[in-house]
Amino acid sequence: MANEVESELTPEAADNIKAASPSDAGTISTPETERSMLDVHALHATIDTWKSFFIHIATICIGLLIAVGLEQSVEAVHRAYEREHLRESLHHESEQILRDTVGVETAAKNEIHWLQQVDLLLKDAATGSHALGPLPPIPNNDFDVPDNPVFKAAKGSNKFALLSQQEAEAYGEMNGLLDRVFVAYLHREDAIRAVLGTQRGLRIGQSIATSSLPGTFDAALRGYHTLAGLTLGLDELKQMQRNTVDLEISSEEFLYWSRQARGAASVMVRGERNLHEIEAAERQFNSLP
Repeated sequence: MANEVESELTPEAADNIKAASPSDAGTISTPETERSMLDVHALHATIDTWKSFFIHIATICIGLLIAVGLEQSVEAVHRAYEREHLRESLHHESEQILRDTVGVETAAKNEIHWLQQVDLLLKDAATGSHALGPLPPIPNNDFDVPDNPVFKAAKGSNKFALLSQQEAEAYGEMNGLLDRVFVAYLHREDAIRAVLGTQRGLRIGQSIATSSLPGTFDAALRGYHTLAGLTLGLDELKQMQRNTVDLEISSEEFLYWSRQARGAASVMVRGERNLHEIEAAERQFNSLP
């Protein structure tokens, strides 16, 4: 039967069947399969000479240097940003110190002038053995004690290493001045408490005005006014006078160191960082009345 089928096929049909045979089909599809399975691998050259060895080492070193350089560059950019941010914050703090010291100076000058007038009234009452005369109006003593929290935070977190030596010295000088300002403020507080203690001993049955905060300068001033019109003994008047003079002296100390800080801040806000120039500027307000 197979011979009969083959005999019935024309030569053209037989050629077509051969063209579509499995062997030919596999042969045709082979290039496509090879293309789809193509993969690329890095060359694995063997290190069989000193030259190859050193080239390999040099390649590794260059790669490490590039990695370290990139890391250091990122760190340098970060440190530069922190440095500029710290400088800006310290500059704003110097501006605030300047404003606060001006406020302290105004209040302290008013305090001193008022206390000098009270001292004269106490002397007059002690000399004439009569009642304490009317006191001058209470001055406005509203102020903020200058401080430098930005400096203290930077110093505590070791961020001062971001600044130059000259900058660190300048802000360190300001910190020392503010420490003295605060000590003078504490001396003033001690003098206020002494005044209040004496007033309480003299002012039997009288109380401090409710508008005053206990232990404040305002309370002390209002306490003086409650003594007006009272006839005090000589010892009492002298004690009150001593307390008044001590408070005046502590206010002068507070004013002095605040002016020193004001002088330093006035040039630092203009960009001065030379320590000798700052120290010279500290004394520029000392001659003011």
